[in-house]
Amino acid sequence: MVRKNVGAERLHRDWDIIVAHGLGVDHCGHRFGPDHLAISQKLDQMNRTIELIVQAINRSHKRTALFVFGDHGMETKGDHGGDGPHEVDAALWVYSNAYWRSSESSERVARVLEVTEADLDNVSSGAHVDSNLRNGCVPQIDLVPTLSLALGLHVPFNNLGAAIPEFFAGDDVGPDAEWKLLAAVRVNTAQTMRYLETYMKSTKSHGFSDKAVLAWRDMYARAETSYHELRALTAHSGGARGQPEVMQFEESVAAQYYVFMRVVLGTLRQMWAQFDAVLIVAGLLVLAALLAALVAVVVARAWRTSVGGGVAGAVAARSLGLLLSRNAVTHALQHQALAAALTAVVHGLAVSSNSFMFRKDSVVLYLAQTLALALALAVVKSMRASMTEQQRAGAVCGCSCAQPHTVIFNSMQAVVARRPRVND
Repeated sequence: MVRKNVGAERLHRDWDIIVAHGLGVDHCGHRFGPDHLAISQKLDQMNRTIELIVQAINRSHKRTALFVFGDHGMETKGDHGGDGPHEVDAALWVYSNAYWRSSESSERVARVLEVTEADLDNVSSGAHVDSNLRNGCVPQIDLVPTLSLALGLHVPFNNLGAAIPEFFAGDDVGPDAEWKLLAAVRVNTAQTMRYLETYMKSTKSHGFSDKAVLAWRDMYARAETSYHELRALTAHSGGARGQPEVMQFEESVAAQYYVFMRVVLGTLRQMWAQFDAVLIVAGLLVLAALLAALVAVVVARAWRTSVGGGVAGAVAARSLGLLLSRNAVTHALQHQALAAALTAVVHGLAVSSNSFMFRKDSVVLYLAQTLALALALAVVKSMRASMTEQQRAGAVCGCSCAQPHTVIFNSMQAVVARRPRVND
């Protein structure tokens, strides 16, 4: 954290990007709660730190933007992780030492958001649009495309956020002499549409309804058509840009892109970020039933081994057969431990990959199938080994029991050979 003895000016001079995490606020919240004196003192310390950074930015000639935000809030006990407003809401404050936007550009952004709000009310595709996407709030995922585009970087492939419009509302123009906000949101929208199309092509179990997919493609196609009509208008009229009707057209096209982004995000949130309490309870019941069955099998085997019988032991032994043999269970558990450890390691490495979210269904299915196959092979191998041992034991018993009969048969042959023949 930047302190006076560190020198905010030196940090600002030597670095292009600085990321700082004020962990003390979170720590004090967890330990003391939001109303304790300790967290007030920590917030005062953070305020002084931000003040030092702002002073360093103002004394510099480098165009710099400062983003100050929280990754989460906290409830009355200082905890977080739920979906309450005090836990999911956090502040966002942005400061820059460079000319950002004029009052006219701010009014243009307000009109874009107003048109977006009206268009979202008229969406009839059955799409889900969360309320916090429509009341001026900024979803945290919007920071990703905003920072990426501001730094001249590509928006991450699987990001579904939309560029914060106020950040690109300046009067300067983007590539090809077009409004900077329109250029930014169009690149952002193209990235989202490419992600959706690639996701649907890569997996058949994407879960998107045909109605939602058609609505997404239709909204994106209409926005692109309007954009090309705008480009044709400005191309044929050299001084058209800056005229009221052209500016209104730009705002309308930008709103169409934002409507697409918000409808997509709302629909995917409804699909991916919701929890079905009924299915969760059903899963817990199935898990409990399997655990109870496993305990019953272990207890039944213990009874069968120690007592030599019993109804539970007999039923378990009859139903499971060779799987209850000591060698099969021992070998299967050994292979299960090894396979489970390897699967956990591979799954952990997959989670750390950027493409895990894109391929998560295939990765999890592959790991589950691999683990099931490994366990099945281990059980079959153990069963065959157990059967081979039993056959060998039976063969040895058969040989030992056959020896007396062989001796008697040989003796009878000797007696018959010594008997005199009648013809002689």
